[in-house]
Amino acid sequence: MLEVVRTAGRVALTFIPVILVKNHASRKLLKKIEIVKKESGDSTLPRPVKEFVANQGNLLQSIRRRTILFHALIFTPFIMFWVAVVASLERTPLTGR
Repeated sequence: MLEVVRTAGRVALTFIPVILVKNHASRKLLKKIEIVKKESGDSTLPRPVKEFVANQGNLLQSIRRRTILFHALIFTPFIMFWVAVVASLERTPLTGR
């Protein structure tokens, strides 16, 4: 069981940096969009920025999905570890005999 936990931890640690980098890039893009919107107003936005503003909701949804996936990847190895600990405690009597 501990090998499964170790494997789950390795898988999680493989994908976590990718998720963090993508979320960071998406947040940075959202900040730039807000800065351009404040400087030029909504009517004079350049065409590429208008496309990003139109997709802003999709960008926020993808950040939310990646955040949920991040939490699942973080907590899965810990939960599996504690399940293994509880399962091993069940087999050992309290007296230790």
